[in-house]
Amino acid sequence: MSPICFEFFFQITLSELKKSLFLLDKHIENMFSKACEYAIRATIFIAKESMKGKRSNLTEISKAITSPIAFTAKILQTLVKHKIIFSIKGARGGFEMLPQTINTLSLKHLVVVIDDDYSTTACIIGLNKCSSENPCPLHEQYESIRTDLSKMLEETKIIQLIEKESFKIGNHLF
Repeated sequence: MSPICFEFFFQITLSELKKSLFLLDKHIENMFSKACEYAIRATIFIAKESMKGKRSNLTEISKAITSPIAFTAKILQTLVKHKIIFSIKGARGGFEMLPQTINTLSLKHLVVVIDDDYSTTACIIGLNKCSSENPCPLHEQYESIRTDLSKMLEETKIIQLIEKESFKIGNHLF
């Protein structure tokens, strides 16, 4: 098959393929937004502290997850709005999670709240109109990865992450 036929057959040029592979690398590198990564860390931190009967303030959370205070405040505001965490005002106030939420909250719910399910629905190479009817060159290969990722996020609960062996987030050992 000549290069022209090959190119026509797959309807993608070499430069488009290189661009697609570059975007794929970036997509995998940035599977979740920075806000989502910080939200996951903050939720784990708050859940862990809540299990000890403690409330955490903005400064403690920001420091523990190594996120700027203003950015952390915005993330926490979103988590409060979606009733993932609660904000208690006053001298003994802070952020906390209910035991039921700690036990049932899935990573998928957290990701959807922050990233609008982008990581499990978006085209791997960033095309706007990628679907089974109009697939990108990597659509079929990525479909199983996307399905597995979505399943893993749905099945993984915050409590499971807390119960795993100690791990470090920022300067805080969990």
